[in-house]
Amino acid sequence: MVRVMFIICLTAALIIPTIAVGQNLIELRVGGFITATDPAGLNDKLNELGLESGSMSGFNVDVFVNIPLLPIGAGLRYEKSSQDQSTSSDKNFELDVKNISLLVDWRIFDNSLFYAGPLLTLGYPTGTFKLNNVDALNTVDIDPDQLSIAIAIEGGIRISSFILGAELGYSSVKLEPPGLFELAPEVNMSGFFGRLQLGVGLW
Repeated sequence: MVRVMFIICLTAALIIPTIAVGQNLIELRVGGFITATDPAGLNDKLNELGLESGSMSGFNVDVFVNIPLLPIGAGLRYEKSSQDQSTSSDKNFELDVKNISLLVDWRIFDNSLFYAGPLLTLGYPTGTFKLNNVDALNTVDIDPDQLSIAIAIEGGIRISSFILGAELGYSSVKLEPPGLFELAPEVNMSGFFGRLQLGVGLW
C-alpha cells in the first residue's frame, strides 16, 4: 500500500505542475546557437590550402506542441548554420548546413516561472560546400552520412506569454564527403553546443 501511494504521489508531482501552469498548447520559438566542432578529416584537406574549418553558428525556428496533462512535448525544428574562411591568396571556402529535426522533451520541473528537463532531437541534415581555389570555384551539395541526433538539457523562464530559454548539449551531425578532394573525408560537424531562444506561447 505504501508503495502504491508513493507511485501515485510521484506521478502527481510530475503531472500536476504542468496542469497548474495552464501551459500553452503551442509554442513558437526562434533562437541562435554555436557548436564547437573540430572536423579533423576535413581540416587535413583544407590545411593544404591554408584554410581551416572550426565552430559553426546559426539560427533555428521551432514549432512545439505541449501534450495536455503530461510534462512532455514534441515539435519540429529548422536549423541553418554556416562558416567560411578566406586567405590573402584568393582561396576560400563556405560550408552551409541545414537540418530539419523532430524534438521531444520531458520537463521534469515545470511551473509558472520556469521549466527544465532533457531534450532529444533526431534530424536530417543537408549541406552545401563551396571551395574557391584561386580561380577555380566548385560548389557541391552534400547529403547526410547518417541522421543527426542531439541530447541536451533545456531550461527557460516564463514572462506572461513569452519564453526565454536556453539549451546546452551535444549534437552528432555527419555529412558525406564533398567530393572536391581526392579521397575526400566525411564532414563531421559534431560537438557541444549552446543555444539561446525567445518564444511565445499560443492558445
